[in-house]
Amino acid sequence: MSWIKSERIEFINEYERKYGVRLSENDEMLPIIHFIFDAGKSTDSRLSETKRLISKLELTVNQSAEMMSPKTYHFAGGEALKWQIGIGLKILMVIAGVLVISWSAYFYWSSHNDLKNAQQILASAPMIEENLLRSVHIDSRGYHFLEFNRPKKDSLHFLKEYQLMEDGSVRVYLYKK
Repeated sequence: MSWIKSERIEFINEYERKYGVRLSENDEMLPIIHFIFDAGKSTDSRLSETKRLISKLELTVNQSAEMMSPKTYHFAGGEALKWQIGIGLKILMVIAGVLVISWSAYFYWSSHNDLKNAQQILASAPMIEENLLRSVHIDSRGYHFLEFNRPKKDSLHFLKEYQLMEDGSVRVYLYKK
């Protein structure tokens, strides 16, 4: 590539203005630096054009968005009340939905939990009935009664020993899980 002397001097002056580095006219690296400098200038110009287009597009999108969802509403007489009632009904429906879902979850959990307890009671019922019937005594007047013993130290015999509680009640041990 051949340069005219005036083009070469113009490039050297522009390079010095932009980067503060003075190049000599006979520098062997001058063509390479010129190529890199021109490539940078074209990239800068494309970048500035892209930024300008993006800012223009952003402005257009913002204007369109403002037109589609205004920040202020102008109601005729009575429309504002209907708007507020609609918002209130929407909130009420959401709350009612949450309450219904919560109630159904609680109902399912409690019925499932009660079912487990009922199955456990039914499974242990024959043993309890058998041990209780064996413990039934009849006194001299014909009354049927159950007689239990107090546990001695750490011993616990289910359906045979009891414990007096502080509130005056009696605890009879049935079984252990």
